[in-house]
Amino acid sequence: MAITTSAETVKPIPPTIPIDLHHSILPADDSKPYIRLSQGSEYEHNFAEEAHPVSVNINDARNVLNWVNEFHMDKTGFQFVLDDKPSRDLLNAISHRDDERIQKEYYPMVEELLLREVEGAKKVVIFDHTVRTTLGGPQEDKEAPQGPQNRKPVRKAHVDQTTPAAIQRVHKHCPEQAEKLKKGRFRIVNVWRPLRGPVRDVPLAFCDYRTVNHASDLHATDLIYPGHTGEIFTVTHNPEHQWYFLRDQMPNEVALIKCFDNKEGVAKLTPHSAFDLPNPPEGTLPRHSIEVRTLVFDINPDQE
Repeated sequence: MAITTSAETVKPIPPTIPIDLHHSILPADDSKPYIRLSQGSEYEHNFAEEAHPVSVNINDARNVLNWVNEFHMDKTGFQFVLDDKPSRDLLNAISHRDDERIQKEYYPMVEELLLREVEGAKKVVIFDHTVRTTLGGPQEDKEAPQGPQNRKPVRKAHVDQTTPAAIQRVHKHCPEQAEKLKKGRFRIVNVWRPLRGPVRDVPLAFCDYRTVNHASDLHATDLIYPGHTGEIFTVTHNPEHQWYFLRDQMPNEVALIKCFDNKEGVAKLTPHSAFDLPNPPEGTLPRHSIEVRTLVFDINPDQE
């Protein structure tokens, strides 16, 4: 369902705002980039990062004519949908990391949302979720250690899965049906929802896939955990990139972020990054959000 709001209720906003987005600098020795995570909050990597000033286009669904058709996962790699189903009580429980309620109550809502909003979807497999919060102001948040109770927004352009990692996900989470499921279309979609709003503290920005050079901008990077290794894309700066975010996003305004798609001729993914909004209004609340990562299949062997 598209987001619609009376134009009379919307305040005029500038077309763009200048921000800094963090990108990766590849290792000087041409080795494969990696990020190694420990059991605690520490991590190491073999590449540098740099902040590039960019102008983020404010594309507000309440202001943009034909907005529904302009932003779509198969076109730009991301889209926004309206979903009022979670109660305030459930959102508060999620914010406090009540994993039992997240899995028992929120997961079914996410599955229903994707089956309704993603064209052709017949089977949804949820494989994990992350609740993220900021602590105090931007500087305090950046300096605070990260751990199980402090999963901070990721202020760096990235994509959660590469092609090998996406295929690995199918085998890991659907081992008995993997070969059959891979014969049809499958996608990895992150479902990102603010838990309170409006979001004015560390919102999320999305890069239009049509402005991404897949060969030169995206770099397979090992994500090394204790016991297993995944693979993500880190992103190098390209002045052609067009970045967007939804101003004052509310909990019922859900972002669908494509991280992988095996169909040709459509947007494959979207780089995304948290960023610090310049001069947030006084009294802005720290950001609380949840992202649920899913596999979305166009065939469902259980129904055959």
